[in-house]
Amino acid sequence: MNSRTKTGVPPGPFPLDALRQYAGGSFAQAPRHLLSYAQRYGPIWSFNLLTRRVFVLDDADAVRSVLVEQQQLFRKSRIQRLKPVLGEGLVTSENGLHVRQRRLMQPSFHRSRLPGYADAITAEVLRTIGNWQEGQAVDVTAEMMRLALTIVGATLFGRDVTSETQNVRAAVEELVTVWPKQLAFWNDLANRVLPFRPRPLDPIAKRLDESLMRIIAGRHANDGGEDLLATLMTAQDEHGNRMTAQQVRDEAITLLITGHETTASALIWMLAIVGLNTQVRERIEAEVDVVVGGGIPRFEHLPELRYTAAVFEETLRLYPPIWAFGRRAMEDLELLGYRIPRGSTVIMSPYVTHRNPRYFDNPLEFKPERWLEKDPPPKGSYFPFGAGARGCIGEPLARLEAVLTLATIVGRVRLVPERETLPDVAPQLMLRPAHLSMTPLHRANTRAGIVVQA
Repeated sequence: MNSRTKTGVPPGPFPLDALRQYAGGSFAQAPRHLLSYAQRYGPIWSFNLLTRRVFVLDDADAVRSVLVEQQQLFRKSRIQRLKPVLGEGLVTSENGLHVRQRRLMQPSFHRSRLPGYADAITAEVLRTIGNWQEGQAVDVTAEMMRLALTIVGATLFGRDVTSETQNVRAAVEELVTVWPKQLAFWNDLANRVLPFRPRPLDPIAKRLDESLMRIIAGRHANDGGEDLLATLMTAQDEHGNRMTAQQVRDEAITLLITGHETTASALIWMLAIVGLNTQVRERIEAEVDVVVGGGIPRFEHLPELRYTAAVFEETLRLYPPIWAFGRRAMEDLELLGYRIPRGSTVIMSPYVTHRNPRYFDNPLEFKPERWLEKDPPPKGSYFPFGAGARGCIGEPLARLEAVLTLATIVGRVRLVPERETLPDVAPQLMLRPAHLSMTPLHRANTRAGIVVQA
C-alpha cells in the first residue's frame, strides 16, 4: 500500500439496501439503481454482499485498468455460473484454455471473412421483410430474435437453422428467466444446504444440445467449408491438437446463444428509436438511397454508411446489451486510490458509464452525430463489447450485421411503433426492451418525437 492509498472503503448504500436490489433474484430495476448510486457516490462506490465486498466503477481509467492494463489480476465472476449451459466456452473459460480456444476461433472472425458473411446477412433480412404484410403489426422483438438466430446459423454454422429457432429460442427464454435466480444469494444458501436438489440449468443445456446435434448432423470435418463450425472441427493448435468434441460443443453453444441474443437486443432498441425519430430515420433513408440506390446493401457499401453506423453506436451507448459485468480480484491491488482486497468483486456497467456527463455531452440525448466527430470518447468510457483479451470476439461481425440490417430494413419499409415512447427497459441476462410491436408501411408516413428514458 503506497502513501497515497486512501484508508477505509469507498462510500456506498446500506448493505441491506444493496442486498435487496442485487441479490433478490430479479434485475428489473438494477440498471437504474446502479446509475442512481453512481450519481450519488461518484466514480467508485462499494457495499457488502454477505461476506464479500463489491466495488462498482464509473470511471474510464479504472475500467480500462481492470479490463486491459491489469487484466491478468482478475478473473470473471458470477458468469461462471453459466457453465452448466455454456461449458468451457469463450465466455466462461479462463487462462490458457481461453487463450488457446480464442486463437483457434479467431480466423472465423477475421476481416477477410466479412464480405461473405455480408451477403448471408442481407439474404436473411430480406427473407424476414418478405414475410411482413403492410399495415399489419409485427412482433419486432420476436422477429429480431429469430432473424439474429438465423443469421448466426447462416454465417457461423453454414446452415439454415430455421427449423431449430423455436426450440433454441424457448431454451434461451427459459435461461433468461432462470438466470437472475441463479445469482440470488438465497440460491447459494440452498445449494449448500441441499447440494443434490434439481439444477434448473441442466434441462436448458439438454434442449440446446439437442438442437446443436441436429444442426451438426451429417456435418463432418471433411465436408469442407469455411464457416465457424468447420473451423472448430478442423483447427489445430501449435502442437497439432484439435478441439475435443466437448470443446466444439461448448464453443458452438456459447456462440449460438451470445451471437444472437446480444445483437437482437441492440437491433430491437435501434428499430424502436429510429421509428420514433423522424430526423434520424430520414437521414438514414437519404444515406441508403445515395449509397445503395435501389439495390441491396453490401460489404463494399459500409465505409459510406457512416451515419447508419453511428446510429448503431449511439444505440449501444444508451442501451448496451451487456449492461454490467464483474471481475474477481485475484490479489490485492489499488483502484482510484482505494485498496481492493484479493477475492473482492469489481463491477463495471456500460449502461452507467455510457451515461456519464464527464465523457458524453448531454448523455441522455440520442445523438448519432457524436460518433462522426473527430475526437473519440476517452478509452474506457465506451465499452459495449468489453475490452482487452476478454473483449467480444464477434464484435466485427456484430457491427456488420447491425449496419446491414438497419440499412436493408430502413431502405425498404418504415416501421411505425404502436407507442409514442420507447419500450421500458427489461433487463435480465441482456438489457432487453420490453415487448415491441411495430407496423411496416411503405416509405411515406412520418412520426415525430423521441423520449429517451434514463
